[in-house]
Amino acid sequence: MSNRPSTAGMSQSFRVTRFTQGEMQTLDDSCVLEAPLEIRLRLLSSTSQQQVKTITWMCTMRTPGNDKALVTGLLLTSGLISHLSDIADIRELLDEKTATPANIVLVTINSKMNIDLDRILRGQQANSSCGVCGQQYIDHLYQQRRDSVLSADISLQPENIKTLVDVLSQRQSLFAKTGGCHGVGLFDAQGQLIDVQEDIGRHNALDKLIGQNAKLLIDATQPFGMVISSRASFEILQKAAMLHLQFVIAIGAPSSLAIEVAKEMDMTLIAFVRNDEFNIYSGQQRLHLL
Repeated sequence: MSNRPSTAGMSQSFRVTRFTQGEMQTLDDSCVLEAPLEIRLRLLSSTSQQQVKTITWMCTMRTPGNDKALVTGLLLTSGLISHLSDIADIRELLDEKTATPANIVLVTINSKMNIDLDRILRGQQANSSCGVCGQQYIDHLYQQRRDSVLSADISLQPENIKTLVDVLSQRQSLFAKTGGCHGVGLFDAQGQLIDVQEDIGRHNALDKLIGQNAKLLIDATQPFGMVISSRASFEILQKAAMLHLQFVIAIGAPSSLAIEVAKEMDMTLIAFVRNDEFNIYSGQQRLHLL
């Protein structure tokens, strides 16, 4: 029988506005916590047991908690190790100044392992922009994002939010056929659907949408927004922010870091759309009651 881990520290409370029965209500909502985790590998000499090199293998977004199990699973499923005995030591590092978790796990690989260092280093280069806290990701987003040239701001009517979701749903032909993919819809300031893309991965669906409409979105002077058939994670908000999309409407839940990105980037984030009810986590100023 498996032990269920404690959920302490795995959620964060936000003050949100909920639209229900034609009225706005303010309440507290608990959202799943999302934060980056840096995974470092320490490689030892097969002859002297002395450290050869410590490298950053990857960074991944996760809900904090049971991090050593997460890293062990990643090592096994990636093929870097085959047995638990391939791990000589695994530990969560603490911040030297605050003595609090640093969002870093250090794994010492057994010296008997024949590690393909070149493959690891290629992965390291692909993940070299990683940080170990959410604010670092947001700061990096500020640096990477192009300046906005938008000449207007979108105005949303609460009564139309469900309509936008329904329009996306009606255009998800692959989902209607298979029931196994995510969809993302691009909408203009008048609520007109511009395009829909689908993929088994929600991030892939959004990348397809952005790539298909790149000429329209890059240096756009008129605002756009999107509706997604899944939850809203950091990566979804990050991709939307890069193109200055003014609203993101998600059928599912938002993560804590997605909410922080939306607030920092002045984006309207709406989630948990059910019938004529939804939660507003950021950018309420764009919603106006009729």
